[in-house]
Amino acid sequence: MHKYYYRKAYNSGEALIEFYKGTESDGILSNVFNALSSVRPTISNICELWKNNEMIVDVNSDLGHFLLQKDVHNHSRIVFRRNAGSIDKIDQLLAANPMFERAC
Repeated sequence: MHKYYYRKAYNSGEALIEFYKGTESDGILSNVFNALSSVRPTISNICELWKNNEMIVDVNSDLGHFLLQKDVHNHSRIVFRRNAGSIDKIDQLLAANPMFERAC
């Protein structure tokens, strides 16, 4: 099971989804994509930053473009740029999926 926070990003005020449990394996990516299948996510680019062992996945979907990031500390997050309504919809889709649990 993956647990996540739905919160405001530091210093920007934009909303994001931050996974804090269950992100150790690479399964987080496929589980997120399965949970969001109704909005048809597709990967447009994967950037691996070797200096800090971070991976940034550019994703296009029916909701628009978003980033799925995973860092060396196994923190993963979903970030939309300038599209706050879409992050709300992703939160709803994750909360409805049994593989995910939203923290209060």
